Amino acid sequence: MGGVCLAQAPAAPPADKAANRPAPAPPAPDQIWLVGTDDILFRPVPIAFPLKAGILTATKHDEASHAGENIDNAIEYHSSNQGVWATVYIYYPGLPHAGIAAIAQDWAIRDQSPTATGGDIDLGPAGAVNGAAVRTSYIHYKGNLASDAAFLKVGRWIVTIRVSGPEARKADVDAATQALLDHIRFGQSEPVRIEPRLTLTDCAAAGDQPPARIVPDPRDAAIAAKGVLATFDGGGAAAKDGNGNPTVLPSRVPIELCRARLKVKDRSYTLLRAADGDPISVDGRSVRLVLLSDSGRILEVDHAPKLGGYVLLFHDLAETDVLGTYDSIPSDAQLAAILDGTDREGGRIHIPAKFRPGHGVEITLPQTAPAEGQKAASAQPPVTSSR
Repeated sequence: MGGVCLAQAPAAPPADKAANRPAPAPPAPDQIWLVGTDDILFRPVPIAFPLKAGILTATKHDEASHAGENIDNAIEYHSSNQGVWATVYIYYPGLPHAGIAAIAQDWAIRDQSPTATGGDIDLGPAGAVNGAAVRTSYIHYKGNLASDAAFLKVGRWIVTIRVSGPEARKADVDAATQALLDHIRFGQSEPVRIEPRLTLTDCAAAGDQPPARIVPDPRDAAIAAKGVLATFDGGGAAAKDGNGNPTVLPSRVPIELCRARLKVKDRSYTLLRAADGDPISVDGRSVRLVLLSDSGRILEVDHAPKLGGYVLLFHDLAETDVLGTYDSIPSDAQLAAILDGTDREGGRIHIPAKFRPGHGVEITLPQTAPAEGQKAASAQPPVTSSR
């Protein structure tokens, strides 16, 4: 069904991956932002941010990267003397989960500034919604800075708020963070999610880990089910209950996680492990998450029994790629080999899914062999859904 789109490359994205993404026509600025007298509206969600929040004033709003694609956006704030500053990031990751975003940011902060202390995860209100914001706070960041962070899940979008300033002005940093959160307004079509409280501990030593074996992909139309998995919101998909009322499905990410380090050549990444077991949601159960950046790049192992085992997913901005399926949880060594490119078969992209905010998802399925007794299907364009 459609052309073969298999990248012979490691799961870490090829250098030309962004270059290969079709470049849409840049939207007019007023299609993304609407600036009023008191706030600035990010229209794709929609969500409104205050122009002034305590001592902070918005000074700039724009796409942070991927110009014209509307998948990574930012608003900058500064105090009058530039002593306290903030950035609000609004981005569209393949796996949108506010708690995981907070853990990934923690890794990035400590990687940039080994002197930083703090980072305990808490929950707080945002826009008058209790429990909507995942909160962290740091001191000794880059030497003598105080830095607060908050993470929100709004529909499939993640909003990250970072406020920083000298430690002598930590009270101003805290107040500015709360002012930003207090004055956010959410739309009814994409309400903010109330976040579960994650339990994060240090992992015990892994011990012996036998390697997992790759399970061959189906050679018929059943391969499409794995493509559908790539479109699911693993942080908790919007749905309807039995009475047709809006509800949210559970996230496939367990609330109890342990944290370890995964060495990949000369780098070290956060590896989150979760207990294996029955699926948590319709899209399975996450059992491993390797956090590769603080902007949504994640290698995930999803235990999806209905899809034949443990499915490896590579998430990035507005993208989820289905890699191989395994008969058990891949070992740490296997995950590292996939990421450093030495296991090229493990890092091969089987099904890419590209998200176009506001325009659905584009899935490219590999060519499949016809089922017995059926004629081979003629080539068709990539499958596109409106999820």
